[in-house]
Amino acid sequence: MRIIPERLDYLWFLGYGLDDTVPNHSVLSKARKRWGQEVFVALFSRVVAQCVRAGLVEDTKIHADSSLVDGTGPGCFQHQLERSLLSSG
Repeated sequence: MRIIPERLDYLWFLGYGLDDTVPNHSVLSKARKRWGQEVFVALFSRVVAQCVRAGLVEDTKIHADSSLVDGTGPGCFQHQLERSLLSSG
């Protein structure tokens, strides 16, 4: 979140202008605390599912902690999403 104000491409993609204030990263943490883990995960999963359906997300690789890992294993988040939201469509 720190670099968003420094990147014109990020600002444009997210719909922010040069003078707009970008939300602090703590907004997500506060939402999770306020709504609870179950609601937050459901909301996050729904957003990811929409991105998958729109073709914005592929299932070939997942980047975690700056390490490139295979994103097709049975324990990866994609499979959890498929079982919960993607299959219910």
